[in-house]
Amino acid sequence: MEEKLPKHTLGICAMKKKIHSPHMQQILEFISSFNDFELIEFTEDLIFNEEVEKWPVVESMIVFFSTGFPYSKVLKYINLRKPFLPNNFEMQKIFWDRIKVMNMLKENNIPIPNEIIVEREEEINNEDENDIELNTSNEIEEMIENYYKEYDEENKPKAPALVENVSESNKSDETSSTKLDNVEKIITKNEKGEEVINELEEYDEYIVYNGRKIMKPFVEKPRNGDDHNIYIYYPMSHGGGQTRLFRKTRDLSSLYYPNINKIRRDKSYIYEEYLQTDGFDIKVYTVGENYAHAEARKSPSLDGIVERSKGKDWIYFHKDGITGLGAYRAAKRLDILDDLFGEVVSWTEEKIRKLLEENNITTRKELCSFRKNGISGLSAYAAAKRLGIADDLFGDIFHWTKELCAEIASGCKYRSEFIAKNVNAYQAALYNGWLDEIT
Repeated sequence: MEEKLPKHTLGICAMKKKIHSPHMQQILEFISSFNDFELIEFTEDLIFNEEVEKWPVVESMIVFFSTGFPYSKVLKYINLRKPFLPNNFEMQKIFWDRIKVMNMLKENNIPIPNEIIVEREEEINNEDENDIELNTSNEIEEMIENYYKEYDEENKPKAPALVENVSESNKSDETSSTKLDNVEKIITKNEKGEEVINELEEYDEYIVYNGRKIMKPFVEKPRNGDDHNIYIYYPMSHGGGQTRLFRKTRDLSSLYYPNINKIRRDKSYIYEEYLQTDGFDIKVYTVGENYAHAEARKSPSLDGIVERSKGKDWIYFHKDGITGLGAYRAAKRLDILDDLFGEVVSWTEEKIRKLLEENNITTRKELCSFRKNGISGLSAYAAAKRLGIADDLFGDIFHWTKELCAEIASGCKYRSEFIAKNVNAYQAALYNGWLDEIT
């Protein structure tokens, strides 16, 4: 009987709801398909109730923060065991503060919508379990109940149908716009600690902050990244009102309030130009050099109705002139079908060999990085691993000798360092059973 080769230990550390979500399970299933990893789940009972010294020791770790996650405790474990991290855990703190995220995007010249940042409080710190949970199910249920006391459930009001470039089309109404509230003076401090007086003006077609203007429709986002109470405001020239977005509850993800036009003034907000998305959004779960996992979802701003099928949103639909087929064709044109929906080819050994031959692919790396006509070489390689033919197709892993792998591993205190130094050498050592001897 062939001796089983040791697997690389990969810890999965996050809140249970995140780990067991359908999309995370798809990602983990993809990782498991290579048969190189032993997945170890760090359960909530473990991370909350056990000291970090008693947690499993793993060579690498996928870890990400969400509401209630014990950030400091997990960071203590990472500093103690030093696993290889494919994503930077400490950098995740920036996502707690949307203003910090916005500033980082600007610093790195990443395109963002036109925006205005109105600051009223200090930076956000959500470290460890939050004392106050935001957007609770009970709060959303209460909001929905109160909404249907005011509006008929069967004939509830609909948000204005926005045309392309509506912000441009309503500029003619600037001079006749009505002021909705008095000028608000907001005191902040600059980098030198000096007080600065900022002025916020609000009209029915736009807002002005320190002389900068942003036209409606715009999106109002709280500074706190854990606060999902995001609102959209519409120009009065197109019907006005406000749409409130929230976490999916019942069959809803948003509600439209036709008679509310004033923005919130209780804390810091980002105001962004509303972007047309053709009725669907793309949520990206993970991005790597040769792999991405994303989901095309119906936009909650469309009508707020969630259409479900076995717990998943319908993404193929035809409504208000928007077609799922059109989105599919756009994804195909952009060459992102495979990333959005997984493997689109039923791979067989014959098809894989044909792909290699037609595209002159001779190494694993070339196959994994191959993308053409919506076909992902990464999915072909995963299929080759499942079919047990990867080693027949590529002999490159056997070019490594034990001595060469040992030379590269020398000086590496942890296996994660060995991986970072030369992943191919690590894989060869793992495959040939040399890891314990040379590390």
